[in-house]
Amino acid sequence: MKIGFPEMNYLNRTTVVILTTVVVVASHTISRQGWPKNWGQLIKVSSPGVGWFGMALLISLIASHLVFH
Repeated sequence: MKIGFPEMNYLNRTTVVILTTVVVVASHTISRQGWPKNWGQLIKVSSPGVGWFGMALLISLIASHLVFH
């Protein structure tokens, strides 16, 4: 990305890479397993501790967006 778009901001480059990765993984998963019938199946955690850690990461991501935006 940096070679192809040297003038692009780092934040924008990382956003493009993350979104591209999510689209590739999601499209592969949907093509192999079909569209989920229950949206609750999209998020499965192995233990409550992992779920709470994920929520903490989500809250910190939102907080940092609000602070630095």
